[in-house]
Amino acid sequence: MRATLLICGLALAVGAGFYSFADPTAPHHAARAVLIAGLIPMARDPLDSLQVGAGSFSPLNPRRWVFAWTFAALFFAILSIIRWQGPTPDINAYVWNAIGAGVFGVIMVFLPFLSRTNSAFSPPFQESRPIDAGLLGRIVFYGFPVLSMVLIFGAAISPPPGGMKGVYPLFQMCFLPFLVQYFPIRAGIGKHWPHYLPRTIGLILLITALIIA
Repeated sequence: MRATLLICGLALAVGAGFYSFADPTAPHHAARAVLIAGLIPMARDPLDSLQVGAGSFSPLNPRRWVFAWTFAALFFAILSIIRWQGPTPDINAYVWNAIGAGVFGVIMVFLPFLSRTNSAFSPPFQESRPIDAGLLGRIVFYGFPVLSMVLIFGAAISPPPGGMKGVYPLFQMCFLPFLVQYFPIRAGIGKHWPHYLPRTIGLILLITALIIA
């Protein structure tokens, strides 16, 4: 329960801090504050499960590259929220945000000091059930990062008729990359229900941002 309270408190603090210090005249000020608050609990389980299960630091280890990509996706979303100038896609901003986030993600994930096992602040993962244990799981685990980036950048390069509305592009960045996690949380929602709350709260906040934008 303390992990749930910590992550939710951190999310609210970051959202409130962004709302207080960001330029209030920038587009969708309140919605972006809600998005950045929702992003943190939404990304917690995928990042934690990969931190536990990423394995060796070898550059030939594909799981660690997925971890680096997920870390980069988090910073890509944060940079995009901070630098947001409206729903009209700015491809140059997307590219520079992606490059900066990608470099940071690789550096952070391939440094050995991040190596650890499950901690008291991680959900209780079922480490006997990694998603890449079967063929379909491997396809989803290694293919979804590519698919999510295709959807995010594809919508920016070729927006739908009438263009993008509100903060929908930012919603994509905060939602799509974090749908898949390496280990599931242990079965038994009755016993482990507090560990399901952060992602649930994160999703509610992301949807709320879409509504108020």
